[in-house]
Amino acid sequence: MAAIARFGNTAVPYTVSWTGEERQFVGPCPHAQAPALRMHHAPGVGKPLFGKPHNDRQREAIARGLCDLCGKPLKNRTKVSLSHARVRSNAASNSTTGILQVEPCSTVNARSSRPSSARH
Repeated sequence: MAAIARFGNTAVPYTVSWTGEERQFVGPCPHAQAPALRMHHAPGVGKPLFGKPHNDRQREAIARGLCDLCGKPLKNRTKVSLSHARVRSNAASNSTTGILQVEPCSTVNARSSRPSSARH
Protein backbone atom coordinates (compact mmCIF):
# COMPACT_ATOMS: atom_id res chain seq x y z
CA MET A 1 0.00 0.00 0.00
CA ALA A 2 1.44 3.35 -1.03
CA ALA A 3 1.64 6.39 1.22
CA ILE A 4 -1.29 8.80 1.24
CA ALA A 5 -1.21 10.88 -1.94
CA ARG A 6 -0.73 14.61 -1.65
CA PHE A 7 -1.60 17.55 -3.85
CA GLY A 8 0.62 20.35 -2.62
CA ASN A 9 0.21 20.24 1.17
CA THR A 10 -3.25 18.66 1.01
CA ALA A 11 -3.71 14.95 1.72
CA VAL A 12 -5.87 13.25 -0.91
CA PRO A 13 -8.11 10.37 0.25
CA TYR A 14 -7.58 6.94 -1.30
CA THR A 15 -10.98 6.85 -3.04
CA VAL A 16 -10.72 10.30 -4.71
CA SER A 17 -10.41 10.36 -8.50
CA TRP A 18 -7.87 12.51 -10.36
CA THR A 19 -8.22 14.43 -13.62
CA GLY A 20 -5.86 11.89 -15.22
CA GLU A 21 -8.44 9.16 -14.48
CA GLU A 22 -11.57 10.72 -15.98
CA ARG A 23 -11.75 8.29 -18.90
CA GLN A 24 -14.51 5.77 -18.17
CA PHE A 25 -15.36 2.43 -19.76
CA VAL A 26 -17.58 -0.61 -19.16
CA GLY A 27 -15.64 -3.68 -18.15
CA PRO A 28 -15.56 -6.58 -15.71
CA CYS A 29 -15.25 -5.32 -12.14
CA PRO A 30 -12.94 -7.48 -10.00
CA HIS A 31 -14.84 -6.44 -6.87
CA ALA A 32 -18.46 -6.69 -8.08
CA GLN A 33 -17.88 -9.82 -10.22
CA ALA A 34 -19.98 -8.25 -12.98
CA PRO A 35 -19.74 -5.68 -15.77
CA ALA A 36 -19.54 -2.18 -14.34
CA LEU A 37 -18.71 1.40 -15.20
CA ARG A 38 -14.98 1.65 -14.52
CA MET A 39 -12.35 4.38 -14.66
CA HIS A 40 -8.80 4.57 -15.98
CA HIS A 41 -6.32 3.95 -13.14
CA ALA A 42 -3.75 6.74 -12.66
CA PRO A 43 -3.83 8.00 -9.06
CA GLY A 44 -1.73 11.11 -8.57
CA VAL A 45 -1.91 12.14 -12.25
CA GLY A 46 -3.42 15.61 -12.72
CA LYS A 47 -5.50 17.27 -10.01
CA PRO A 48 -7.67 15.54 -7.38
CA LEU A 49 -11.44 15.66 -7.90
CA PHE A 50 -12.53 15.63 -4.25
CA GLY A 51 -16.27 15.45 -5.00
CA LYS A 52 -15.90 12.53 -7.42
CA PRO A 53 -14.89 9.11 -6.01
CA HIS A 54 -12.94 6.77 -8.29
CA ASN A 55 -15.36 3.96 -9.25
CA ASP A 56 -12.90 1.08 -8.84
CA ARG A 57 -11.21 2.32 -5.65
CA GLN A 58 -14.60 3.05 -4.06
CA ARG A 59 -15.80 -0.49 -4.83
CA GLU A 60 -12.49 -1.91 -3.63
CA ALA A 61 -12.76 0.00 -0.33
CA ILE A 62 -16.25 -1.38 0.25
CA ALA A 63 -15.50 -4.96 -0.89
CA ARG A 64 -12.21 -5.29 1.02
CA GLY A 65 -13.18 -3.22 4.06
CA LEU A 66 -10.62 -0.47 3.43
CA CYS A 67 -10.56 3.01 4.89
CA ASP A 68 -11.83 5.66 2.41
CA LEU A 69 -9.11 8.01 3.56
CA CYS A 70 -5.88 5.99 3.69
CA GLY A 71 -6.78 2.74 1.90
CA LYS A 72 -5.62 0.53 4.77
CA PRO A 73 -7.74 -2.37 6.08
CA LEU A 74 -10.24 -1.43 8.78
CA LYS A 75 -9.71 -4.81 10.47
CA ASN A 76 -12.41 -5.52 13.07
CA ARG A 77 -13.38 -1.92 13.74
CA THR A 78 -16.72 -0.33 12.98
CA LYS A 79 -16.82 0.30 9.25
CA VAL A 80 -17.96 3.80 8.40
CA SER A 81 -17.83 5.50 5.03
CA LEU A 82 -17.74 9.29 4.95
CA SER A 83 -18.21 9.34 1.19
CA HIS A 84 -21.77 10.67 1.45
CA ALA A 85 -21.48 12.41 4.82
CA ARG A 86 -22.90 15.90 5.15
CA VAL A 87 -22.33 18.65 7.68
CA ARG A 88 -25.30 18.74 10.07
CA SER A 89 -26.75 21.52 12.14
CA ASN A 90 -26.53 21.11 15.89
CA ALA A 91 -30.11 21.64 17.07
CA ALA A 92 -29.07 22.30 20.67
CA SER A 93 -26.93 25.32 19.92
CA ASN A 94 -28.35 26.08 16.46
CA SER A 95 -24.83 26.08 15.00
CA THR A 96 -23.26 24.18 12.15
CA THR A 97 -20.65 21.63 13.12
CA GLY A 98 -18.13 19.71 11.06
CA ILE A 99 -18.23 15.98 10.51
CA LEU A 100 -16.69 14.07 13.40
CA GLN A 101 -14.13 11.47 12.42
CA VAL A 102 -15.80 8.23 13.49
CA GLU A 103 -13.21 5.72 12.30
CA PRO A 104 -9.76 6.25 13.84
CA CYS A 105 -8.06 7.01 10.54
CA SER A 106 -5.71 9.47 12.05
CA THR A 107 -2.89 8.70 9.70
CA VAL A 108 -3.54 12.27 8.58
CA ASN A 109 -4.41 14.79 11.24
CA ALA A 110 -7.34 16.89 9.98
CA ARG A 111 -5.95 20.09 11.52
CA SER A 112 -2.35 19.97 10.37
CA SER A 113 -2.32 17.36 7.57
CA ARG A 114 0.68 15.78 9.26
CA PRO A 115 0.93 12.02 9.81
CA SER A 116 0.02 10.99 13.33
CA SER A 117 0.98 7.94 15.31
CA ALA A 118 -2.50 6.31 15.19
CA ARG A 119 -2.64 3.07 13.26
CA HIS A 120 -5.47 0.96 11.81
